[in-house]
Amino acid sequence: MHTPAHARPIRTATRRAAAVAAVFLLTGCGVRLDSPPPTVPSPGPAEVARQDAATSATELAAAATAAGAAADAPTREVLTRVADAARVHAEALGGVWEPWPGSGPDATAPPEETASETASETASMTASTTASAAGAQPADVLAALAAGAWEAWDAATSPDASTDGRAALLGAVALSRTHAATELAAALGEGPPDLPAGAPLATVPPAARDAVDAARYAYEVVAARSSGAQREACLERARSLATLAGRPGGTVYDVTGPLASPSPGLSPEATLAAEAELDLVTAFLAELDAAAPAERAELLAAALDAADRARAWGLGLPALP
Repeated sequence: MHTPAHARPIRTATRRAAAVAAVFLLTGCGVRLDSPPPTVPSPGPAEVARQDAATSATELAAAATAAGAAADAPTREVLTRVADAARVHAEALGGVWEPWPGSGPDATAPPEETASETASETASMTASTTASAAGAQPADVLAALAAGAWEAWDAATSPDASTDGRAALLGAVALSRTHAATELAAALGEGPPDLPAGAPLATVPPAARDAVDAARYAYEVVAARSSGAQREACLERARSLATLAGRPGGTVYDVTGPLASPSPGLSPEATLAAEAELDLVTAFLAELDAAAPAERAELLAAALDAADRARAWGLGLPALP
């Protein structure tokens, strides 16, 4: 089966770039191509986590694309979203790094072929990756999503997590894969696999307090325009957010005039509540890099809890929330 060009693993581009860079560096510095093999630098824990996540994303995109070819329409629709999100993740993570074309993430020695052979080598590796994904089934993608969710979760919450923004990025990938696995399991008529679980925060970082208070206000507006069980649920959420923010709450507000334009298929009230939850997701993820290692798991669980609530309102989670 031929995989479209846009579905090919991102590592192909990385290999080409690495090959060009290697040729220019070697020739520009006056180093002969038959010089002793260069030493590949040993990556630190943060780079290992990034590389693993990028590799998982690249392979997941290929597997989801292949599995969707023979799936029924509803499952194929989910698998298409999985593949699209995986490509976004791989690009955001910087792609799969290789010191030279075709070397693979674990290479320790340079290739023997010359730069003129780079194109054929890259094509061969791309064909190999495509072939390995060709037999993927939806159940294989589901298992890969669950494993990848835990992989990104552990990397984001590890004491070795980078503090240059990658902890937040890996956390966003973990949330995306968790929801994608839940959605794919439902499409396959299966129970959800073992996945990370969300939980509300006990205390909120000062930098996220405004987002929490804004969400509290949004729920009070929605409560004013609701009735019955939905009104009570919104009031309960507003009270918990008011307590978390450490600010007064409990007043039911109604705004004059219509609310903002709703998302497709959602009421204005559902849109307001769901987008308030997504704002919380963003605020909690943004705090991951600055948080102490012991606090990262709590922040990520709170981000997942808010993402679950947004999804319950009917709003889909973006590839990178």
